[in-house]
Amino acid sequence: MEKQMAQCIVCGKEMRREEGIFIRGQGICAHCEKLITELTSTSPYYERIEQNLKKIW
Repeated sequence: MEKQMAQCIVCGKEMRREEGIFIRGQGICAHCEKLITELTSTSPYYERIEQNLKKIW
């Protein structure tokens, strides 16, 4: 059986559907999920991640 692939909404990399999390049909890979949980408002990635997460809603 072929594994289904998705694209991470944060970094854009392809990910297997069984890896990471999905919110409203949008995937977040395990790497970005960890990055988000450790993110602070002073992080250089904060604004980029915030803008990408807004696409979910």
